[in-house]
Amino acid sequence: MNYTFEFSPESMKELEKLLKTKQKKFNNIGYKIIDAYADYFMERAKEYVPIDTGELKNSITKSQVEKLAIEVFTDCEYAKYVEFGTGIEGERSKHPEYNEEGWEYDIHKHGDMGWYYPKEDKIYWTKGQPASEFWYKAYQDLDANKNQIAEEVLRKEGLI
Repeated sequence: MNYTFEFSPESMKELEKLLKTKQKKFNNIGYKIIDAYADYFMERAKEYVPIDTGELKNSITKSQVEKLAIEVFTDCEYAKYVEFGTGIEGERSKHPEYNEEGWEYDIHKHGDMGWYYPKEDKIYWTKGQPASEFWYKAYQDLDANKNQIAEEVLRKEGLI
């Protein structure tokens, strides 16, 4: 953006007013960028969640934990199983960070035999589930797009 001012008392007052407005916007820009990152991350994570009941997707939310810190989280108790996968199916599609997280697949050594489990009033059979990596993929997307997101916020606020 370009601004033109003459050297006169009126234009200097106008410049001072403009700079004060920009300063106020600039003081809040850190939070706005972090909030935009959190919104983007949540949107992407929700897109990657495989839908069964919608409980996991609907549980992804954010909370401001400090002035310049926003936490994105899920309190869905089975989220980690969807993220990393389970059983022999999970082992066949390992999460990229399963080692770092200490995640173990097919811990009961069911293999292709799978196992039965009760749910509500029925009995189901499974060999586990592949890793969906919804959190990991969302983070990768955010990392790849963080500069563009920040620029959009700065542009929206009139700072670039």
